[in-house]
Amino acid sequence: MASVALTNLDPASRAAARGWSDLTIRNMFIIPTLVFLIVFNIFPLIYSLGYSFTNFAANRSEPWQFVGLQNYRELLSDDHIWSNFVITAKYVIVSVAGQMIVGFGLALLLNRSFPMKGLITTLLLLPMMMSAAVVGLFWQLLYSPSWGPINYVFGLGNFAWLSNPDSALYAVAITD
Repeated sequence: MASVALTNLDPASRAAARGWSDLTIRNMFIIPTLVFLIVFNIFPLIYSLGYSFTNFAANRSEPWQFVGLQNYRELLSDDHIWSNFVITAKYVIVSVAGQMIVGFGLALLLNRSFPMKGLITTLLLLPMMMSAAVVGLFWQLLYSPSWGPINYVFGLGNFAWLSNPDSALYAVAITD
């Protein structure tokens, strides 16, 4: 069985006239992207990981010293960090579970034929294409304690969703 190339460079193209091959053109796109990722993502990640094993502080001019796992021991022995882990876990569970349930339900619904399916699909996808800041402000208006429609629909009066510590986490997870 003969191997078939996925793409062939058109011999009449300008790239072929310059002597470029498919491999050269591919590398012209891939190499700058890889360099960008290494310079702006991988290098800072490794650099900051190295600093995490030292007593480096950007606001001091003293030379840093290697302290090993001391920073991690201090971090993990702090009670506040564990409460923050619990809050983050609650947020992740509520947000991911909600996204899976709603997403799967909408996928099943939109898999069927019904009138105005295109319009409803567009209306459901529209918030994903909007700026996060605009969507956040929109939800802030929906959660408004004095005239937000969510409180009106559920008859909650002046319930403050975003300033109540018991409901703010869930309100933000629903918004997400």
